[in-house]
Amino acid sequence: MARQPHGPMPRRRTLPLLAATIGLGLASRRTPWSGWLAEYPGDALYATAAAWAWLLLIPNLRSWQVGALAFVSASLVELQQLLRWPWLLELRQTTLGALLLGHGFQWQDLLAYLVGATAAAGLAAAVRPRSVSPASPGSRSTT
Repeated sequence: MARQPHGPMPRRRTLPLLAATIGLGLASRRTPWSGWLAEYPGDALYATAAAWAWLLLIPNLRSWQVGALAFVSASLVELQQLLRWPWLLELRQTTLGALLLGHGFQWQDLLAYLVGATAAAGLAAAVRPRSVSPASPGSRSTT
């Protein structure tokens, strides 16, 4: 029997991935490193967390769809940082608002999101269960 490359991602797999990614993302902001090692791993992990969130919402997404949605979602959050609406600026001043919405647009963050979304798509393909397709007409049954 041929195996399908994707089945629905069970929440029991996705939730620990999301929790671990959030933990790593928060930890990445507390490293003693400087330069790109201090800045961009957290952004890549942000997009990766977005991928797991999408898989929690829609477990049947294909891996490339997970990556695409994660990249678009993270990019839209980055682009909203260009907005200077008073209520949005106030929201970004809260701890949760800062973690979810960030501060200050940087185009380089889009590259980090692309890396994180691509990595998440690859990891989703690797860890999701494989489904078995029904036997095709004319194939022998072993039962």
